[in-house]
Amino acid sequence: MTDGGADEGRWDFFVSYAEADREWAEWLAWTLEENGYRVLIRAWESVPGTVWSALEQEGLRRASRLLAVVTPAYLESDDGGAQWQAVRESDLKGDTRRLVPIMIETCAPGSLGMLGTRGRIDLTDLSGPADEQVARIRLLDGLRDAQAGRRRPDSPPTLPVRKQATAGRLRPAGPMPFPERVARATERGAPGPGSGLSNDADIAPAGTGGGAGGDAPSTFPGIPSSKPATCSGRTRVGTRTDLDGGRDADELRRLGTENPGGPGEPANWPAYEALVSRATAPHVLAVAGRLAATAGEPPEFRRLLLDLCRYHYARGRFGESRDLAERARRHWLPVLGPDHLDALAAGHHLARALFALKRDDHQRAYELDQDILSRRRRILPADHPDILASANSIVMDLRALGRFDEAYMLALDTWERRRRVLGDDHPDTLSSAANLAGCHYLLGGHPESLRLNKDVWERRRRVLGDHHPDTLASAINTAMDLYAHDDRRPARTAAEKAFVRCQEVLGHDHPWTRTAAGLLREWREQ
Repeated sequence: MTDGGADEGRWDFFVSYAEADREWAEWLAWTLEENGYRVLIRAWESVPGTVWSALEQEGLRRASRLLAVVTPAYLESDDGGAQWQAVRESDLKGDTRRLVPIMIETCAPGSLGMLGTRGRIDLTDLSGPADEQVARIRLLDGLRDAQAGRRRPDSPPTLPVRKQATAGRLRPAGPMPFPERVARATERGAPGPGSGLSNDADIAPAGTGGGAGGDAPSTFPGIPSSKPATCSGRTRVGTRTDLDGGRDADELRRLGTENPGGPGEPANWPAYEALVSRATAPHVLAVAGRLAATAGEPPEFRRLLLDLCRYHYARGRFGESRDLAERARRHWLPVLGPDHLDALAAGHHLARALFALKRDDHQRAYELDQDILSRRRRILPADHPDILASANSIVMDLRALGRFDEAYMLALDTWERRRRVLGDDHPDTLSSAANLAGCHYLLGGHPESLRLNKDVWERRRRVLGDHHPDTLASAINTAMDLYAHDDRRPARTAAEKAFVRCQEVLGHDHPWTRTAAGLLREWREQ
């Protein structure tokens, strides 16, 4: 056992606290030193002749762990914030558990920011001499767990009792009500200030794409109902009738091999718009509908449909992208199976469209993304682009569901893996970086969000060009961060330039254009 102090040159714990919580900090330090730990605490080190600022910096570097005495007062403390953030930077993923929050008082939801991403020791229900022994045990047990890196029970768990199985089927107790017809959604949601814009970098996992939508059911998934002409029970295909399956498949295959380029590139949009018109022609609908019900469409045509999903998504037509992806997936699952890469890609596009529509579908998007990720993990290598795309999508789902801590940890892991596999400037890596910036923003880390978004913006300008939709999304995100930082003039300038370019490239009705316009209108009113 030692008496702590600076003479040791190294400490087990640095106690970080607000002055209002000094009593709690001293109780923690006393309890720890009684149990043989070396502790650095300002209340005991600030003696005549001591330069605390120098000792503080040495402690932040050399103490094994920082204990943050978390109360509302601590969250308002500039010194406390600087201390825990400095230690967090040295252990971003929590691998060495250098930052350990000790919760003394309950704090407002969301007020912990990045501090809330760390596992904590909770003493909020304890106070006074009557609770001291329980508090001491909880503190020391928690710190031993932090040192060990895991918490294994002392005794073996008992074998769980299996829940009673159902009788093979679930039949409602009463009669089912007649379902109401669900109207097709036409509203296209636009992200609000602070939410951050997502882009379509992950709508194209591993060379597969996305799809177009429709109003009413048809013989072909996702295509607007345009009933094919028939003659004596046979389908007309152009001027020919009753083609055999092989020639029908060849026709779809030829259409599927027409590749205008990336669906996210505005320069390719006219060609994709023409392909949408051709893919919805009556004879194509008839051929595809017949083939899909038997052996399935040719893979080239499936990939075209997936690219059309991506195209609609990039144009901000989230409803159309959702409709095509949902119907295509429903059509392909019985023929291809749930683990086929094209069926998984269709599910991926469906989840992204559900997320973008910003209705009540975020939970559904999350569950769908989780299912797709688990299936991809079973059949693909660990760092396959499709797996990383699914992980990046789940980050956005978690953010939308308010699960910011989980979103941050997954965003950080996905970004680091993509940097290792794809490089810092790959569009998918930049998508993950932008996603991570959004997590920082939602957790109150505005400086880190601004730094990341600025970096992503500059890299996208260099890699993709000033007029690419992803670059425009980064410009708007950076403007939001600048405004949150009270840099009002640069924020307005960035938003104004982004608004003009969005109008030129994306059109007046694109979600990005409407978001930029909404920001400028809101800021003018303020």
